[in-house]
Amino acid sequence: TASSYTATVSGSYTVVVSSSGCSSTSAAVAVSVSTAPAATITAGGATSFCSGGSVSLQANTGTGLTYQWRQNGNNISGATASSYTASTSGSYTVVVSNGGCSTTSAATTVTVSAAPSATITAGGLTSFCAGSSVLLSANTGSGLTYQWRRDGAVITGATASSYSATLTGSYTVVVANGGCSATSAATSVSVKAAPVVNCSSNAGTSTVSVTATGGQSPYTYAWSTSPVQTSATATVNASGTYTATVTGANGCSATCSSTITLTGGSC
Repeated sequence: TASSYTATVSGSYTVVVSSSGCSSTSAAVAVSVSTAPAATITAGGATSFCSGGSVSLQANTGTGLTYQWRQNGNNISGATASSYTASTSGSYTVVVSNGGCSTTSAATTVTVSAAPSATITAGGLTSFCAGSSVLLSANTGSGLTYQWRRDGAVITGATASSYSATLTGSYTVVVANGGCSATSAATSVSVKAAPVVNCSSNAGTSTVSVTATGGQSPYTYAWSTSPVQTSATATVNASGTYTATVTGANGCSATCSSTITLTGGSC
């Protein structure tokens, strides 16, 4: 009965105005109230994931509906489809409209965790002779765990922040922090073969000899004689044990020894 009225439902509204027993009825005003559309979000997977991942967010669908996705309350440019793929952290909502009416959904929180870095530092030469090694060290940090691999295969038990490589191969390390992990670039290790040597002696010719196989030829020789003799066969003038060092073309060496007893004693 006031001079104004707030209409909230559809209908044809009139007002009867009275004064001193006389009244008039106004012309009708039609009010049309449209139903606002529903607005919901369904996540197509986990909403917490590692950097590089994503989750598909799907709004409810229906005839005549339009969409505007928002992140942290701000419109996402171009995000006007019924679904949106979220790849960064934030609070996501969607505004669903039907004609002049719209509804904003409840928020869906997406959490993206950064993967740790993964690097390898070699503590020395990565090309060396058999029997040696090189220490490979990963980056360190609080809460990090490690798994070393050679040629893509897991090295059993190699879960420390460093690994001593003794074999030829391509080494990587997987560094993890909680549920997120990263794989380092590969470090190539090359192990060069040393020659296999065998020493012998011939008292009748006063010589000691060495034969070599494997490694990388041609070979060079050094006998423990004075002066040093540099051929595969050395002539000696005294009984004793003589050592030959054989070095392959790749720089790797091996040694062997031979004892000779000369008839007639030492000179």
